Amino acid sequence: MGEFMGLRATSGAARRFGYGALLAALMGSVCTGTFGLALGSASAQSSQQARFDIPAGPLSAALAAFGSQSGLQITYLPSAADGKNSPGVSGTVTRGDALSRILQGSGLTW
Repeated sequence: MGEFMGLRATSGAARRFGYGALLAALMGSVCTGTFGLALGSASAQSSQQARFDIPAGPLSAALAAFGSQSGLQITYLPSAADGKNSPGVSGTVTRGDALSRILQGSGLTW
């Protein structure tokens, strides 16, 4: 089974879609009832450092680049990223820190 990270809304998206519906959509078939890393192996690997070079820009593009560079599958409602930008991330950091930086200011967390 592949690695998986989910995102959650901390603002209006959760209210518009409802917490349960948003959780189901974000976690897909791997719904664990919690947010964040859904698989134990991903948790251990999220603390490993890796090199990231993701420029600032549209959040959806930054998330796609993060998925490619980290080797993780990121799932989220596309509408949650609409109109949002990411400051990007550049350097050697953990996967978790990279994703947190990408989401900074978006109202989303993983």
